[in-house]
Amino acid sequence: MAETVAQRSSWRFEPVWWLARVICYPLRLLFRCPHAGWDHVPRHGPVLLASNHISFIDPISVLWLGERRRRKVRFLAKAELWKVRVLRFFLTHTRQIPVPRDTMGAGASLVHAAKALQDGECVCVFPEGTISRYLEPMPGKTGPPASRQ
Repeated sequence: MAETVAQRSSWRFEPVWWLARVICYPLRLLFRCPHAGWDHVPRHGPVLLASNHISFIDPISVLWLGERRRRKVRFLAKAELWKVRVLRFFLTHTRQIPVPRDTMGAGASLVHAAKALQDGECVCVFPEGTISRYLEPMPGKTGPPASRQ
């Protein structure tokens, strides 16, 4: 089945995506990241990925999965990452979604994620909200500490 123009547009050339790809590609060679079931991720249309977050390599692994399916992945990422100048450049130009953790405004990031899904994009969330200290999956978080009682 031939791809339509709209379907191909999600994989169109965007300089910052491709620069990030060139920078991150060598990292993949250092780690063995088997992906089971990657063929279940559709090549087109909305998809929400949820992954455990047990190391700093997890986003690169999810990006590799997205690349295998020719999808650009948008992450819900902690807003603190935007404070680092180099990261802010890449996060902004690749349209990642900041989450101001432990605030009442954190839920607003879900509005942006829902819009991305309505537009047929691929969105990834790490429900734990942080990297585990013990390299073991943790329970998912549901919101600010006050709302978790």
